[in-house]
Amino acid sequence: MQTYAILQFLEDQHAWQIRFLGYEIYSTAWITNAGVVHLWAGNTIELQHHTKKVATFHNFRLINPVPHELFQEIYEWIEAFLNGSKLSPPISLFSLRFFPMYRKILEVPYGTVVHYSQLAKSFPDRMKLIKGLKYNPFPPLIPCHRIVPKNSFPGQYTPLGEKFKLQLIQKEITKQFRW
Repeated sequence: MQTYAILQFLEDQHAWQIRFLGYEIYSTAWITNAGVVHLWAGNTIELQHHTKKVATFHNFRLINPVPHELFQEIYEWIEAFLNGSKLSPPISLFSLRFFPMYRKILEVPYGTVVHYSQLAKSFPDRMKLIKGLKYNPFPPLIPCHRIVPKNSFPGQYTPLGEKFKLQLIQKEITKQFRW
């Protein structure tokens, strides 16, 4: 079952309006000096703002927006990922400042969650950990939605919010336990 539909391309915004898991969101993907990045947000202004922050945080140079065919492929990867396929994100994680953290996140099993405090044991600077999660360059293929606080499930999910994060988690859990 397809969880996304590409509705339209907004050329002046380098963004696609898509329907994903029942939400209408805006998504962009860029070729950067570190590989391909993929980002999404609730509106185009938020998407532009978030893209700039992620690029600055990771010291990305945005080179070209990805062509339509590659964008379609990204969503096919996301679809496969959400259905339990083991995939490697189409990005060079080794060139990222937070490679060790993203590698740890990739080790969190499909359909499970880990508390921030468990992840923080490997990363003593809590603020850098939170920023690294906030500026994930390839959600959900770097599945930061699987990282949750102990006291307020499911916790924040930048920039789409708690409800969206909860839906990603629920999608994985129901797929994993389907008979």
